[in-house]
Amino acid sequence: MKKLIFLLFLFFILSFNSKIYSQPGVWQTVQSSLSVSLMDSYFLNNGLNGWAVGGTGSGSQYVSTVCFTTNGGTSWTSVPFSVNSNITGICFANAFTGWAVGSNGVIVYSGDGGTNWSQQTSPTTRLLAKVWFINAQTGWACGGWQDGTTYLVIKTTNGGQSWTDQSFSSGAYSCESIFFINDQTGWIGGRDNTLAPHIQKTTDGGNTWARQTVPSTGSNVGIESIKFATLNKGWAASTSINNNGPIFYTSDGGSNWTVQYSTNMHYHMLDVRDSMSVACVGVRVLNPAEQVFVTTNGGVNWTPNTPPIDGYTYAISYRGNNVWIGSSNTQILRSSNNGATWVTQFIAPRWRSVVWSNSTTGWITAGTSVGTDGVSLKTTNGGQTWLNDPLSPGGSQAFFVNANYGWMLFEGNSSSIYRTSNGGTSWIQTYIPGGGAWIGRMTFASQNTGWAYGSIGKIVYTTNSGVSWTAQNVGSTNYIEALFCVNENEAWAGGGYGGGSGFISHTTNSGQTWTLQTPASNAQISDFCFLNNTSGWALCYGGTTQKTTDGGQTWTGLGSIPNFYSMRILMLDSLRGWIAAYNSGSSTDGKGYIYRTTNGGNSWVQEWITPIVGTDLQDLSNQNNMTLWCVGNNGQITKYDVPTGISKNTEVVKDFNLSQNYPNPFNPTTNIKYQITNNKLVTLKIFDILGKEVETLVNEKQNAGTYEVTFNASQYSSGIYFYKLTTDNFSDTKKMLMIK
Repeated sequence: MKKLIFLLFLFFILSFNSKIYSQPGVWQTVQSSLSVSLMDSYFLNNGLNGWAVGGTGSGSQYVSTVCFTTNGGTSWTSVPFSVNSNITGICFANAFTGWAVGSNGVIVYSGDGGTNWSQQTSPTTRLLAKVWFINAQTGWACGGWQDGTTYLVIKTTNGGQSWTDQSFSSGAYSCESIFFINDQTGWIGGRDNTLAPHIQKTTDGGNTWARQTVPSTGSNVGIESIKFATLNKGWAASTSINNNGPIFYTSDGGSNWTVQYSTNMHYHMLDVRDSMSVACVGVRVLNPAEQVFVTTNGGVNWTPNTPPIDGYTYAISYRGNNVWIGSSNTQILRSSNNGATWVTQFIAPRWRSVVWSNSTTGWITAGTSVGTDGVSLKTTNGGQTWLNDPLSPGGSQAFFVNANYGWMLFEGNSSSIYRTSNGGTSWIQTYIPGGGAWIGRMTFASQNTGWAYGSIGKIVYTTNSGVSWTAQNVGSTNYIEALFCVNENEAWAGGGYGGGSGFISHTTNSGQTWTLQTPASNAQISDFCFLNNTSGWALCYGGTTQKTTDGGQTWTGLGSIPNFYSMRILMLDSLRGWIAAYNSGSSTDGKGYIYRTTNGGNSWVQEWITPIVGTDLQDLSNQNNMTLWCVGNNGQITKYDVPTGISKNTEVVKDFNLSQNYPNPFNPTTNIKYQITNNKLVTLKIFDILGKEVETLVNEKQNAGTYEVTFNASQYSSGIYFYKLTTDNFSDTKKMLMIK
């Protein structure tokens, strides 16, 4: 048996509590947890040991995760791993022994409850959708997806050391569900090649199969989940994009199936607790996105409930009075009262926003337009620890203007905004009049005045902290994606995303009038950053940048990056700045990128890349001009300590001096120490062997003293470099060597 040691990523999970010691000039992950759509779950009958699984990726860029609990979900452990498969099915025979399956015919095995996994030899390279074991030795897996004529079933009788192909017949489109009640009797379900639902039954351990009759309920219907409570009594849930979402029921082992209930949903997964109790999760393409249906009287009555979640939900388990469901963002919710109420037990959010109200207090938020799935972390010690903040609503964006006044936004066509005037101790909800437009972002100039904006050129303005809003006109009907204000009167708005040309509009009277400016290109604006009312930068989708030095009267094109989704730009001064971006789509690596400029945006150098696929970076924030923060999908929280001069002593310096860097040679960082005698403008620059400037480390006035900075050359090639210190009265250059 071929063994595979999986590459575990260094992730911190739901505790949201971490401490790191950062190295200046290096982006370091504070927290991360793989964010996927959970496709399957399984709980032992004790209701304590449970597992959920999901994956993401395409081609050879796959990454999956298995989450497991030993205490009913009070705490979950996430184990991400890389394997050439998107893992979609899981089953455990006992608390230690389990299997998971996925695309490319991959089968993985764990003998320690899910902590470690090894790959087993599979007889197929076709998709394996689901797996089912009746004990630690005997199990089956099924799959196939429009990739062959046979109904795909494989079987093992030795714990997966070897598998036998039991595929049969022809005319199959898919086998999406499997259940065995003992070593002889089992069922599979899916769609045939006419896109009609099929259920097949075996009474000899899978050697032969007989098709059962399922009522016709419309076109393109499949059996997505099938479970039995006894040899006779069972339920099957459907994929039903064009009809009313039937749940099928049999009381005679499947000889006759009837439609017992219609959910009016499209995709379903179910689990059977006993002969009277069944729970089914349904997903509708349009809102409400999810509903859970529970019966405790054998299907005579079904009770619907809408959990606080927005994302495709395919995993469900039902034990005792507890129902667990798994959805996107690796979110696991539990109901302890048969689906009546829900709590989130685990989540790896797509962080949308990071903001600071002062140098020590900050928030990181997530949430979608559903408005009930908000998550918020808070730090009060400068980011040393981030803890779940149950007082804050979360949302797609957070914004603070001082230690007391802040807002959190849930984007959408009926967007809501929460405001606090006491530093987040309490929040008050109001609604933003969108008039049918999607309100996606907000910007505040003070505790009273601010703007909210979004699609079809919609922009509204408040003078009472968001209690009420007044519509304005920026002069464009294209999507407004960005707005930056330097005070209560002057601001720039821009956008164009969604098919229109890029535009920039400017106001100097709080938006009473907006004047269109002429951008450097038609590229759609994604973000702005201004240092004052004259110097500013615009970031564009497609990766280009623009700059103005006259308040936008003229815009000039600058350097670019190769990523289309260029999300945020942050400039610390006229030279130093960063861009957060990401790739998207099956033809790319789907990773997030951070770029840095040391020449005002004329050129950008890649400084960091996320370690796993699907990490779309969403926001970039300046904590205190010394530390930057970036957040995104997969629960990604990353920090960067800006290399700056730090005084090492208080002795009176009587002369200028530039010391030799140490260590030297170095890889990839080195320290440069220097001293100056009085308050002077100081520059410390790095040059390559050809004399080309590659980075500016210092460009500011400094008092007399001894300073030390760190140079991070991780993005540069090996070779000889020079560093030059310049003040009004002194200049010196020294050589250093980097060896990678």
